[in-house]
Amino acid sequence: MVEGVKKGKFISPNDALQQAKDLMLEGRDPESEDDWILIVNCWGGNFIEGTEVSLCNILRLLLKVPLNEDQVTAIAEFQARKK
Repeated sequence: MVEGVKKGKFISPNDALQQAKDLMLEGRDPESEDDWILIVNCWGGNFIEGTEVSLCNILRLLLKVPLNEDQVTAIAEFQARKK
């Protein structure tokens, strides 16, 4: 489990990016909600300022991410504030 995420705390963009890279370098698709949380944190931390929420939610729909819109929006907004 991604520590702190379930309790309303988020990991830093740098930690999310590194953990998401590690996940992807293993050559496997995201399998759990925690894997997807890492990836959405990574997205939110790397999109152009002001586009994080909309782009994360577009990707959520396109990739059928098993997180709801409120979860993805909260993660993206947090990552946007951290910039």
